[in-house]
Amino acid sequence: MSSDSELSQTIIHYADLVLDALDIKEGPSHMEVMVDTKVDELTGAISYIPCLVEVGARCQGGEGTWLLLVKESIGYSQVDVTLDCYLDGILFDRLHKDSYPKIKAAREVDMVARASGIVRKLTGDAFIRSLPSFRQIHWDVKPGDFVKKTVDCFTRPGCVELVADTEEEVERDFEAIHAIEELGLIDYSVMCPHPPSIGAVVVVDPFSSGANLAAMVLLWGYKLILVFSERDSPVAKLVTKGSKVEPTLMVQHDNTHPNQTIAVQQTLNAITHYQGVPILAIIPGAETGVLLADQLAALYGTRCNGTELASARRDKYKMQEALRATGSVRAVQQQLCRSEAEVKAFLLRLVATSPGGSLKCVLKPNESAGTDSVFLCNTEDEAVRAFHSIHGQINGLGQINDGALCQEFLSGVEYVVDGVSRDGIYKVVAIWEYDKRSVNGANFVYFGMSLRDTSHPKIRAIVDYAKQVVNGLKIHQGPSHMEIICTEVVISNSPGQGEATMLYSPCLVEVGTRCHGGEATWLPVAMECIGYTMLDATLNCYLRPDRFDELPFEPSLKKSGAEAFLVSLLKGTLKDIPGMEVIRSLSSFRKMELLTQPGSPLYPTIDCFTRPGSVQLVHVNAGDLMADYQVIRQLELDGLFELL
Repeated sequence: MSSDSELSQTIIHYADLVLDALDIKEGPSHMEVMVDTKVDELTGAISYIPCLVEVGARCQGGEGTWLLLVKESIGYSQVDVTLDCYLDGILFDRLHKDSYPKIKAAREVDMVARASGIVRKLTGDAFIRSLPSFRQIHWDVKPGDFVKKTVDCFTRPGCVELVADTEEEVERDFEAIHAIEELGLIDYSVMCPHPPSIGAVVVVDPFSSGANLAAMVLLWGYKLILVFSERDSPVAKLVTKGSKVEPTLMVQHDNTHPNQTIAVQQTLNAITHYQGVPILAIIPGAETGVLLADQLAALYGTRCNGTELASARRDKYKMQEALRATGSVRAVQQQLCRSEAEVKAFLLRLVATSPGGSLKCVLKPNESAGTDSVFLCNTEDEAVRAFHSIHGQINGLGQINDGALCQEFLSGVEYVVDGVSRDGIYKVVAIWEYDKRSVNGANFVYFGMSLRDTSHPKIRAIVDYAKQVVNGLKIHQGPSHMEIICTEVVISNSPGQGEATMLYSPCLVEVGTRCHGGEATWLPVAMECIGYTMLDATLNCYLRPDRFDELPFEPSLKKSGAEAFLVSLLKGTLKDIPGMEVIRSLSSFRKMELLTQPGSPLYPTIDCFTRPGSVQLVHVNAGDLMADYQVIRQLELDGLFELL
């Protein structure tokens, strides 16, 4: 305030009386005075009636943020004059008793938090710094902090110092700051009246959909710790491109250490000793992170499935044997073969037990991803050649295959059952039907997948079987991504007993205790058709039990949805993608993810690693959806891609 106004002079003279009355004769005083205003009814004259609130025989506090303002606006500060008076300087003697110079106009703005919650971003920072009178900003909060709604000086989120040539200029910027407090000052990831138990979520190998899971952790306001289970893992290349993840901490697990018990403990120490941040959940982001996530969670004590069946939840051979050991859950006939002789012996047993003596079988790596090196064999020679293509070779996860897993061929359609469990309560969050075909010399190429409703008897049988699998493998906590083939058997009824009965016989292909991968390109389809996804259901399971409880046990489809995996029949250098605009014009089109571009090499699609992209489709009418799906399939034959 200017010292020469009538109001200021009234306050100054009143302050003199207060100091005399309280015998404050030396040093500083910081006084708060309330002023009542009285207007004479006859003359309209204004008089001021000051009254003390309180006074302290010390300098003004407020963290000293106001010092910059008074130095620029007056030329000196209370702190300067206080030291001068004690140290017998010359400044005090030069000052006028009842006035001070006012060179510029100034304001200190105490920012007001209009809500309580977890800070995601200080969105008003850039705007405030752009104001003409801006001089300085002091934030008392940072992203990740819990902020209380401002009710006093201790709950302000920060303050701003403004200086300008005129009162009008500085007042305009003062009001501009308060104007953005409702919506534009702080971005809250969560608005809540009381601080939740904020801690960190560990994501082990944040690749593919795991990158989206990690991004969601930050979005929800939790601290994020990323752990990488393997050095130079080829799966690390599968990080979702659109995800900008800025973790609190990143830890590289030493998978080369000769004693993995020690290595796991070292990794646990690294994540638990960081600034005392409590760990709330340890979740695998990709298949490669499942085992380490189980080990870390079991040691630390967060929700996990334990380590008793950890290898059976990763090793495809042990997985089936663990189900067989239950005595009640169907499992495939199989053998993990490490020699030609073992392959031939398995085929003899298969012929002896298969209906019609069929020798048809599948050979694949015991630990791998997607349809990497999966062979369908009809003869012994084919099986032996497939064995040598697998055993001792490096698989898609960067590991050396120890033998080849030989299994009976399951005839039927393959389905994906995505589920999440919490304390043994299993909830199915999505069911997808795979479209797999033989093309480009490969027998199991993914062409796409479509969401299915649980009302059909076949899907009901699959859901019931999935429940048996999670119980058999003791998947009691967290996500499970399950692939099941369902065979169909027609039972002819006796005359007079009605039409023939269809029996459905599901059998597990494999299950992973992690979220559905596939780069998470399926997310927009699931969200629009179901209303929630496997990713948020997984985080709810660990962090928000009330929301998990609210989820239904099985999903209901609001719309029909599918994802078409683009299939290339060509090999060469890509010139153009002329079919792209046709796809974008489809009524069910939602999004397209291209993994190639003009000028890049194009290869015939033989597995999920060689597909050139995918298209997400959603429609209220299932018939229209599938018609659009067939348009894409026809384009692949008629010129979706053009080569140089």
